[in-house]
Amino acid sequence: MGEFILVNHEKLKEFCNIVFIHIGIEKEKAEIISDLLVVSDLRGVASHGVMRLPVYAKKALRGSINPKASLIKLSELSSVILYDGENGFGQINSILAMRECVKKSENTGACFSVIKNSNNFGAAGLVALEAARHGKIGIVFSNASPTMVPFGGSTPLLGTNPIAIAIPTMKLFPIVLDMATSAVARDKIKVYAVMNKEIPIGWALDKEGKNTTDPKAAWEGFMLPMAGAKGYGLAVMVDILTGVLSGGAMGHEIKKIYDESGQGVSHFLGAINIEPFIPYVDFQDRLLKYYEYIKSSPPADGFEKVYLPGELEYEIEKKRVLEGVPIPYSVMQEIKDLSKELGIETDFFNNSSYAVSG
Repeated sequence: MGEFILVNHEKLKEFCNIVFIHIGIEKEKAEIISDLLVVSDLRGVASHGVMRLPVYAKKALRGSINPKASLIKLSELSSVILYDGENGFGQINSILAMRECVKKSENTGACFSVIKNSNNFGAAGLVALEAARHGKIGIVFSNASPTMVPFGGSTPLLGTNPIAIAIPTMKLFPIVLDMATSAVARDKIKVYAVMNKEIPIGWALDKEGKNTTDPKAAWEGFMLPMAGAKGYGLAVMVDILTGVLSGGAMGHEIKKIYDESGQGVSHFLGAINIEPFIPYVDFQDRLLKYYEYIKSSPPADGFEKVYLPGELEYEIEKKRVLEGVPIPYSVMQEIKDLSKELGIETDFFNNSSYAVSG
């Protein structure tokens, strides 16, 4: 029997909604976080998908995350907002803040907000995409708990500090850059551990500071910055634009997602209106020409095609919408155990339409 079960994404989202409403989140806000978890899995980003449902739910139940948090404006100018996330879910805080940035950018040309006292928000690219869906360029940064060593250092002082930029499109897939400033997102290490699969050299060090291919040793060790000094430099700038700028937690003040307490994460979000620069239709025409320009490159040996940022995830999403989302059996068991623990009665786990992968 294979390691995965294929799950209908709409039914998976419905189940996530049930869980989040059960733990005290308002229906509309529950839909935000459920959508981001499931879309992460749809796009092949399992590290930010439903594997996190149990830890989110349990943290909310013990009061480590505030399920009834409101996004509080601490200060506001025409195109700049500072928020307190009230230790709420990062997905909810960041999407609501991005929606406000989109709205204000209609009149101001651009709007930027910083949120402090928040928590992990999952895939940064999906937050940036919220702006792109409304025809705006989305920019997103977030700090994270220190799990990465600085370039030339041996002590983890930096988070994986993701960066995302999403470009709105009319005739193409959304163009989305979503990257950790570490070699990979930390939770990708956990995905490899669940799959009992070795990680590549260069992703992480073990706790003794040695290179490792063992995901369990890497999980207990430290992440490495991507591209050496370049990834380190980007991580530092993300820290400054989030925790330092917001007056929020920074460095070792930021807690890990699996800790008992809230994390104190800070996010930087922005929406840029295209119209003040160039008519939107002209921008889209030029974007299509740029797409064709990039695609004019013949693929190198070992590659089937040249992808633009976000294209591969888009193709994976289209396929999984039709065929189902592959969820590891171990993750499904954790979700099933969570359902029992919460006393949720559902036929989700008796779905005869599940298909098992090979």
